[in-house]
Amino acid sequence: MSNALMTMGDSGPHIDRAYAASARFQWVRELIVNSAQANADFVKFGTEWEAVRELDVHRRIVMDNGVGIPRAQMLEFLNRFGGSGQTVGATEGNFGIGAKTSSLRWNRHGMVIISRHDGEESMLWLHYKPEDNSYGARELDIDNASGLPGLVVPLDEFEEFYVDDDIDWTKVFPKSTKDREGKTVSFDTGTAIVFLGDDGTQHTVLGDPNREEWVKYGIVKYCNEAFVEVPDNMAISVEQYEVQTAEPKDWPKDPKDTKQDRYVVGLKRAIKFHHTPSTAYPDVALQDRGVLTVPGRTPGEPGAQIEWWLLKDTARQKSQQHQSYLPTFPITSVAYSSHDDVTETFSRGTPQISPTKFVKPAAVNQRLSVLITPIQNGKPVFPDYTRQTLRYESATVGGADLPYEYWIDYWHENMPEPVRTALDAYYASGASGADPHVDDIARLGKRLLTYFQHSVFRLGPHVNGDSMYPGSGSRRSYKKTGRRTTRSGGDSGSPDITTSAEGAQEVPAKPRKQRIGMVAVNVRDDIPDSDHIIQYDRAEHIAEINRNSAVYKTTLMAILDEQVAKRGTLTEAEEAAVRRATERAMKAVACTAVTHSVGLSLEIPEIADDVLTDAALSTCLHGIQAVQSVASGYIGHELGEARKKKHLTSVSTA
Repeated sequence: MSNALMTMGDSGPHIDRAYAASARFQWVRELIVNSAQANADFVKFGTEWEAVRELDVHRRIVMDNGVGIPRAQMLEFLNRFGGSGQTVGATEGNFGIGAKTSSLRWNRHGMVIISRHDGEESMLWLHYKPEDNSYGARELDIDNASGLPGLVVPLDEFEEFYVDDDIDWTKVFPKSTKDREGKTVSFDTGTAIVFLGDDGTQHTVLGDPNREEWVKYGIVKYCNEAFVEVPDNMAISVEQYEVQTAEPKDWPKDPKDTKQDRYVVGLKRAIKFHHTPSTAYPDVALQDRGVLTVPGRTPGEPGAQIEWWLLKDTARQKSQQHQSYLPTFPITSVAYSSHDDVTETFSRGTPQISPTKFVKPAAVNQRLSVLITPIQNGKPVFPDYTRQTLRYESATVGGADLPYEYWIDYWHENMPEPVRTALDAYYASGASGADPHVDDIARLGKRLLTYFQHSVFRLGPHVNGDSMYPGSGSRRSYKKTGRRTTRSGGDSGSPDITTSAEGAQEVPAKPRKQRIGMVAVNVRDDIPDSDHIIQYDRAEHIAEINRNSAVYKTTLMAILDEQVAKRGTLTEAEEAAVRRATERAMKAVACTAVTHSVGLSLEIPEIADDVLTDAALSTCLHGIQAVQSVASGYIGHELGEARKKKHLTSVSTA
C-alpha cells in the first residue's frame, strides 16, 4: 500500500515563525553542525570577494571541504522545509530550527548554495517569493542540454555564469584556501553558502540585522561558548577584519588587504586559557578543579556530572578586554552531544544556572567556571525545538525541565572542599557582613516550599485531644440513580450502586488516602538552649515552640513595635493581648507546617529527613506564612477581649 506524503501550504509563515524562535547566531551553529555531518575537517566563515570587487558589497560566505551534495539530490535536500538530507530519527537527534529557517528570513533575496561532489559543481538559489508568500528554489536561465530543470545550475558546464548583476558565479567558490599554518586546504569537494540579504545590496558580513550580530570576534566568541570542544580533526576559521567599525568604507577591498583569521577553540580550551598565566597576568593560575557526580533523584529523572574549575584570584577578569574572542567569565553552562564528536552547550546565561546559584559572593563566583553534563537515567534528554534548552522525557510530562534546583542543592550539600574553603575565607576576611549560613537557610526554605506546593493528605481533627496519627480514613459510598447522584457517608466501605435500565451495578468505591491528625503544639519556657524555634517529637506527634529562642523573641518584638507605632502606646493589658495573639499565631503556623510536613513525608519517604528536622521546620515556620500576618488577625480579637474584661471589671467595681 502506498502512502501520500503530507504537504504544506505557504512556507513563508512557517519559516518566519520558526525564525522568530531562533537565537542570535543560531545560523552559525546550524552550518557548523551540517559541515560536521558532511565529514568536513575545515570550515571557513569568510567574505565573498567577487561581490566586493564588482559591487562593493561585503557578503558572508561559509565554505567547507565536506563530501558535498550530489547534483541529483540538490533540489531534494535543499528545497524543502524540515529536512536537509539528514534523517530525523530519535528524539535526541538533530531536529529543530535549521540553517534555512534561521537564515532565509534575513536573506529574502537569496541564499545561494554551491556544492562540489564527484567532479560536479552545482548551484541552487533559495529565495522568498512574495506572490506566494513562500520560500523556495529560484528558476534560473540555464540553456543547456543536460535535461536538468532550471532550478539546479551545473556550474561546471559553464565558463562563466551571471544572474542579475556582474557576479560570475563560477568564480565565487574558491578552489582552495590557507590554514593557520599556511598549508593549502583544497575545496575539490565541499559546499559554500552565500548570503545575499533582502535585496542583494546588504553587507551580510554584518550578520543578521535583526539580532545586532556585528561585534568584533562575534562569531568566534559565540562558537567558543556554543561548542564545548571542537573535534580534533576539524578546524573552524573566521575571517576577521581588524577594524572594529561597521563602516564598509573602512573594510578591506581585497583578500590580500589587512585581515586575519581567528580559529574556534571551544569552551573547554577557552577555560584552560583563562586559567593560564600570561606575561600581563603572571600570577593567574588554576587553584583546583574536579567533578561532582549528582545521582538521579527518582527513576527516569536525570542525574548530572558537574565539572568545575577554580581560579586562585580574579586578575584574569581584567584581561577580558584583550581576549574578546573568549567567553565572558564566570561561565556556567550545560553540555550535551547529539552528534558524533560535536558537543554543544545549552542554557548559557540563564537564571537557573547563573554563577550566583553555585556561589553567591561575586568575589568567589568570579573565580568559578562550571560545566554540567546531564546523565540519562532511563529517559532520554533532548533539546527543545529551538535548540536553546534541554529537556527530558519524564513519566508525566513529555518535555520536562531538567532538575536544575535539585542539582544545585546537591552541589551545596556536597560542595567541593576547595570551593567551600574559598567561600569560608571570604566570609572570615570581613569583606562582607553577611552571615554565611543565611544563603543555606534560604535555599532550604525554598526547597521545602516546593514540597508544600502539593496538598496530598486530608487533615483529620483531634479526637478527645489525641491526634489520629496514623489512622485510616472513612470510605464513602455513592448511590447513582439515573442522572442524579446522591452521596452517603459511612465507614462500612459499601460499594457504589448504579441503577440503570439493566438493573443495579456495583462500582467499587475509591479508597481514601491515609489520614493524619493535626499535630499538638505547645509553647514552653524551659526548653534547653537551641538554635531552632521549634522541636518535633515524631513518636508522640507533638511540636514544642521555644519561647526563649532568638527567633521567637525577635518576632514578638517586631509585632509589639508595629502595634506601638500604630496605636501610640500599649497598656499592660493590651501588651498581654498582643503577646497572646503572637503565641496563637506561632502555634497555628507551626501546626500547619508540621502537619503538612508529616503528610509529605508519608507520601515521599525519602524526603522525611529533609522536612521533619528541627532546622527544616523552623525554616518552614517563616516560609509558609508570615507569623505577623497571622498574628494581626488574632490581635484585634485579643484586644477586644481585653477591653471587654476591663469594662466588666469597672462595672462590677462600680
